[in-house]
Amino acid sequence: MKIYFNRICSFILIVCLAAGTMGLCGCGNKDNSNEYSVYYVNPAGMALVAVPVKLDGIDDTQSQIEKLLDEMNTARKKSKYAAAKPENVVLEHWTLDGNNVYIYYTASYKEMSAATEVLYRAAVVKTLSQADGVEHITFYVDNAPATYANGNVIGMMSASDFIDDADGKSDDMKWGDLKLYFANAKGNKLVPVTVSVAYNKNVPVERVIVEQLIKGPSTSGYYRTLPENTKLLGISITDGTCYVNLDATFLNEMVNASEMIPVYSIVNSLCELGTVNQVQILVNGESNKMYRESVSLETKFMPNFDIVQTTSQTQPAIQTQPAVQTQPAVQTQQTAK
Repeated sequence: MKIYFNRICSFILIVCLAAGTMGLCGCGNKDNSNEYSVYYVNPAGMALVAVPVKLDGIDDTQSQIEKLLDEMNTARKKSKYAAAKPENVVLEHWTLDGNNVYIYYTASYKEMSAATEVLYRAAVVKTLSQADGVEHITFYVDNAPATYANGNVIGMMSASDFIDDADGKSDDMKWGDLKLYFANAKGNKLVPVTVSVAYNKNVPVERVIVEQLIKGPSTSGYYRTLPENTKLLGISITDGTCYVNLDATFLNEMVNASEMIPVYSIVNSLCELGTVNQVQILVNGESNKMYRESVSLETKFMPNFDIVQTTSQTQPAIQTQPAVQTQPAVQTQQTAK
């Protein structure tokens, strides 16, 4: 049996690419070594706009970060777009520690509305992730790790946390708490964790769940269940059955887990939704495949909680992204302009 799906464009946070910049590569992948995309807010204040800038003669990461932050804050002087950071929000300083950037704000950061905060955070992460070697950005507010509205620590962020969509608007976003199942250290049990995710309300939550599983856990003690290069080709629900169409990476690349863990990571996570009773996994639209030569994908899988780690064995609950318990070692510090 062969089932075909149309690929649905999805995203978690929203970025609107400016006209004339569509040819630019994504964050961290520039066509020219001195060309970057700096993210501003459109005139309506409802979406981000990427504007190309050149940083000639700036080769070291620290100088790139400083210049990119300056560019973000001077948008009103150079274009019709506004700076993503409201004028009342004070960036005290930032530090660079290896591949990680830590940015410190005063309590004024908390004065932003939820929509403004999401846009600003996306703008900073997507802009600074282009600096040489930068992999993660972490926000501190009033000397404490920044948190979501529900109190969960945001932790480290990367450009991949903010997936582009050309038509997205901040008022299309919604927050949701999703229960996901990742692997334990031995790879023989599933471990549940609840994460807070912002995503477009027009994107099926089932797609968001599978994409979060592909992204993998971001806190130690929880381990990925799907190969990180896996592509979700499509997803749909019919009569309580969720059909998940993955590319061949799911079959060809392995994770350090027993054969049923990846399957039930998907199944259990999706069946936490009231709309899903069972799951069928397809590869390139086909169900007549064997996973690890022992699991038939023609099966419609019901949730299996027997392979879930018991409460006494489960690690403490985690936040959406890694909580930063202590202030990082400071190698370089720059005062905000």
